This record gives sequence, C-alpha cells and structure tokens, in this order.
Amino acid sequence: MANDTAPDFGNGPAPKRYPNTRPKPAASLVLVDTSGDSPRFLMGRRSMKHVFMPGFFVFPGGRFERSDNMSRAALPSEDEALIHAQAAKTPHAGALLSCALRETQEETGIALESDTLNARYLARAITPPGQVRRYDTRFFIALCDSETVSPTRSTDDELSGIAWIGMDEMPEGRIHRITELVLKSSLERLENDPALSKVTKTPTFCFRYGKPVTEYA
Repeated sequence: MANDTAPDFGNGPAPKRYPNTRPKPAASLVLVDTSGDSPRFLMGRRSMKHVFMPGFFVFPGGRFERSDNMSRAALPSEDEALIHAQAAKTPHAGALLSCALRETQEETGIALESDTLNARYLARAITPPGQVRRYDTRFFIALCDSETVSPTRSTDDELSGIAWIGMDEMPEGRIHRITELVLKSSLERLENDPALSKVTKTPTFCFRYGKPVTEYA
C-alpha cells in the first residue's frame, strides 16, 4: 500500500471538544452525467441545521443501516475484494453500495438498479479524530445521462438545491476539501478509464499521527 502526503483536508483534527469515537460506516454515490462535453456531478447542499458539514455541497450518501444488508447490490468482484482487503471489520461491499443507492433515492428521488448501473468503487474517506461526527465512507462512481435521470425533491430534507454541477460551476467556499479530493479522483478515473471497466488504484483519505495522508491500494 503506497502512502503519500495529501493536501490539507480542511477541518482537520479539531480541538479535543469531542470524544475520539470509532468512525461509523457510510457510503456515497458519485453520479456523473456524461451526456455533454464535460462531466457534471449530482450534488446538493446540506442543511445548515446539520452538525456535520452544514451548508456544504455534497454527493448523496449517508450512514450505513442494518437493513442495507438485506439487499446487497451488484458490484464487480475485484471491487468487493478491495473493499474487504482495506478493512477486516466492514459491512459487505454490496451492502455498502446498497446504502449509497438507498441514500441517493431518499435524498434526490432517483431510484437506481445496481444490475444496470455499473457502479465502481472509487475512494474511501475517514473523518479525522476529534470531530463532532466520524464516518468511514466508501464512495462509488457511476455514469448516467441527465436527460433520463432527473433528481426530484429530497424526501428526507437532507439536501436542497439538488442539481447537476460542472467543475466550473462549483459554489465557491461551499465544497469541503474531502469532496474536492473525491472530485479530483473522479476526474482522474474518467480520464484513465472512461467506461469504468478497469481495476484501478483506489485512494483512502485519512489522518495518520495528526497529518492528512492519501493511501493507495
């Protein structure tokens, strides 16, 4: 596993105002519209009432629930093996994708089937110690056409302003550093593997000894 120093993640290790809790498993879907000249990403703004990343634009996603184990989504075996190799104690890879799909439907109204989606494992991000909430989030990436996949209003009030956003349209100051890193990983993946058909190195964004690092597996 390679280990490289990453750019500052932003909102790094906080003053010890909060207990150093174990990160909870979570999943997110990076849905990319490739129908135009440049990719656009499905994103929405988190409510200012949230204690975790309030007001930031994010991809749909959220905390893993036990019910996600009941419907394990289809994921390439190579991606499954990679997810489980990264951490011994983690939910089933297909259940994590099911979590991402469930959250996407709840937050954007878009219902997707993994059998036809061809989602791939993209990245992992672990919230640093000392934060008010800590998550071990697996990001999945999938391609679509915005003319056939249209978001509606969030059914759980998690996100507002849901839209397809291009890189030149990102709201200034409203994109968290982790989201920027995942966007960068998405663009690199699309450049090197536009059909999402290959097995590629997957970054994990985390903190080691108080410093942000990116580990590749």
